[in-house]
Amino acid sequence: MLDDNTIRAAYELYVNQGIEGLAGFNYVSGLSYLTTQKQNELSSHIEQKLYANSKEIKEYVVQKYGINYSVEGIRKLLSRLDFVYKKSNCFLRSNTRK
Repeated sequence: MLDDNTIRAAYELYVNQGIEGLAGFNYVSGLSYLTTQKQNELSSHIEQKLYANSKEIKEYVVQKYGINYSVEGIRKLLSRLDFVYKKSNCFLRSNTRK
């Protein structure tokens, strides 16, 4: 499946370089840059450390493995590794009761 960013990139190549630009696009679907072993290491690490968001995990992957995923790429990787992120809501309550 193609995401919006991939389609936009292909469209821009076509507009700017024509069909020749698309020939060099080299889209590869669904492959992970991390090996299975590194994915397992990452899974273990995430289970032991609490992260507030996927950007923090992205930064960890860059530091540990030297691979710079996009934020969306990290989200997809985490989904493939069966991690779920639930955005929490914080509400401040005014204590104005008298």
